[in-house]
Amino acid sequence: MQKLNLISDLDLSKVPFKESRSTLLSYILYYRGGYNVKGIPARKSIAVHKKPEVPVSERYTLSVEEAAIYYGIGQKRLRSLIAENPNADYLLAVGNRTQFKRKLFEEYIDNATCI
Repeated sequence: MQKLNLISDLDLSKVPFKESRSTLLSYILYYRGGYNVKGIPARKSIAVHKKPEVPVSERYTLSVEEAAIYYGIGQKRLRSLIAENPNADYLLAVGNRTQFKRKLFEEYIDNATCI
């Protein structure tokens, strides 16, 4: 830690960066040649879990946006269907969102004369 005192002109408190101060200091010392580091400190990586992609035609439920694209019906009209028929069989309430049960909504569309 004595080598850290050699960099007196460096004020890290005013430098915006994403890494921790010790990681940034390790980078600086490594590139200045004043600090014996086995390698450049590795950046911390965040594991991102990806959801498996399921085709829209095979999903059980569809959001309002997905249903609008899939069926070619406007989002306003779908939201008005939700407001007019809140207890319909083809609707599923998930928290504060409402989703369409795809097969039951297709049957509703097949039997409807006007949407």
